[in-house]
Amino acid sequence: MIGYKAFNADMTCRDMQYEIGKSYEMDGEIKLCNKGYHFCENIADCFTYYRSDDARFAKIEAYGDVIKSDEDSKCVTNKIRIVEEISRDEAVKMSNSGNWNSGDRNSGN
Repeated sequence: MIGYKAFNADMTCRDMQYEIGKSYEMDGEIKLCNKGYHFCENIADCFTYYRSDDARFAKIEAYGDVIKSDEDSKCVTNKIRIVEEISRDEAVKMSNSGNWNSGDRNSGN
């Protein structure tokens, strides 16, 4: 499954350091909003969880077990690969175009 993940400026998320091109796996039970590698199917939802101007974004591949949220496109997995970084400008553009464009992140201009 392809998705998107947001990070702090130093490519950390919840005290874990990530790198583009690397894969990560964990043992044990995953739980949404609690344990596992979290990501969103819709890149626009990443802005809900990372509002900072210095957040970084990446396209990811979840290749393990996946649990999906009932509230938005947030998911959690036990196996993730950080495929490529997406610039903030591109993430905004992707959030405001195509099938994902709900209008809720538009400026109104």
